[in-house]
Amino acid sequence: MELYRKYAEPLTDAPLGYHELVGLSILSATLGNNVYLPFGRMRIYPNIWTVLIAPSSLFRKTTSINIGIQLLRDVRPDAIFPNEITPEALTDLLASKAQGIFVWSEFAGFLSALEKNYMFGIKELLTDLYDAPPVYIRKIRSETKKIEDPCISILTATTMDWFLDKIKEGDIRGGFLARFVYLPAKAKTKWIAFPPSPNKAKEEALKLRLKQLSTIKGEVKFNNVEDKYKHWLKKHESKLETQTNNQNLAGFYTRLGIYALKFAILYQIGANNSLVITNEVLDQATQLVDHLKMNITKILTNEVAFNQNMKNKNRILRIIKDNPGIEYRKLLQNSNLYARDLRPVLDTLLAEESVRIEKNSSKLKYFDNEKNRC
Repeated sequence: MELYRKYAEPLTDAPLGYHELVGLSILSATLGNNVYLPFGRMRIYPNIWTVLIAPSSLFRKTTSINIGIQLLRDVRPDAIFPNEITPEALTDLLASKAQGIFVWSEFAGFLSALEKNYMFGIKELLTDLYDAPPVYIRKIRSETKKIEDPCISILTATTMDWFLDKIKEGDIRGGFLARFVYLPAKAKTKWIAFPPSPNKAKEEALKLRLKQLSTIKGEVKFNNVEDKYKHWLKKHESKLETQTNNQNLAGFYTRLGIYALKFAILYQIGANNSLVITNEVLDQATQLVDHLKMNITKILTNEVAFNQNMKNKNRILRIIKDNPGIEYRKLLQNSNLYARDLRPVLDTLLAEESVRIEKNSSKLKYFDNEKNRC
């Protein structure tokens, strides 16, 4: 991972955290189902489903993804699944090759595609296969297909507005979206006008490393760190009880507990090829999960809505929060709402004291109740 970060970070002005999750996704697709952690009667494979979120193309979400995928394509092109696929074609593919990664440039577009007739059943199929059942049997017409030890990763991106517009309550309660980890970004820390060419020496070193990692096989062991994980997991799950939106969050928190194990596998093998997880690596994995947990908690508590009025309210609040002091006319322009639809939203926000109008001005400012200041 350190080698990947040093290679990817100079190539784009994307948020640094994007490289972390893209690098882990590439490592995941490289290892596939060659390594596993025993978990009761099941096996935990290091497959991860990742969504990068940012306001616009200025954050280089797709660029970050392409940097990693190009490396994977040069080393293991067979590990990259087709972008568009029907449930029948996916079943056929996985029956012959049960490991790989889907790469979608726009996650909200994929969620929209799931509503089409020819995609019916693919969300349920992916949901079932995420947990890697030892054998999955699916009957298609008169033919029975058997998928063994599936290990599917997903790497995708979207904007917050598109994501919140497409998300449905059933996706949350049904567990499909809870299988993803989400990394939003709101601010850039650097700007690159002319991206440099990749460092060839670092690129070749990464390719060689990935080829080496693709040969590693075996069972992962958590020798002498079980108590540390148990202590963290108890604290992690107890945190859910303090959340006001815990019904929607429960599935996400449960999956994040497993993600800590997946990340630990990836960090450890990526560091030194070892199948024995150390205390240091477990700390690294749980710290990443704690950060991702904070992100999804904020999204589900403050952003997600399931009717148009609540979606409008959250979008307006987000615009004001990101642009404190925004003038009414600019807010109207940025909201994509008619004035007759915007006014009731502002009345509600003012009544809640979520926003307030600056005295002697037509400007609006977001009111932060926690910090008790504008």
